[in-house]
Amino acid sequence: MEGEKLRVTVKPGEYVYLDLSKRYFPLPGEVSSAGLGEPIITPEKVHLPVHCGDVDQGGKPGVAWDFNLLSLDGYSPETGWIRIDTSKLASIHIASFEKRRSVQRKASKSKKARRVLAKYSKRERNRAGKHQLEIAR
Repeated sequence: MEGEKLRVTVKPGEYVYLDLSKRYFPLPGEVSSAGLGEPIITPEKVHLPVHCGDVDQGGKPGVAWDFNLLSLDGYSPETGWIRIDTSKLASIHIASFEKRRSVQRKASKSKKARRVLAKYSKRERNRAGKHQLEIAR
């Protein structure tokens, strides 16, 4: 970082400067070049990972989380591995997606199909909510 500009090395001795003054979120004042990750450049945007130090956790270590379709896995140095099974929630989503997909083709043309689609959507919301409560407990 050089002021409000980020210097990206293209080749040894060749640099591209990116103006960060118009970014959406301001960078914290304590972030230096060491706290910046490798920029991810897409045709429309530049994604810049920023590492900020832990703020006011009261000395407790953080938990690293990994979320997959079928489970939510976490690791804490104090408690070890934490695994939350989300496979039932995923199976509800997949099954209702298949039902809704077949009805959605007809929903634009038929009033009855729209009612059936609303029924399936409400049913999925209720079942997913039930399993989310079970996961939260």
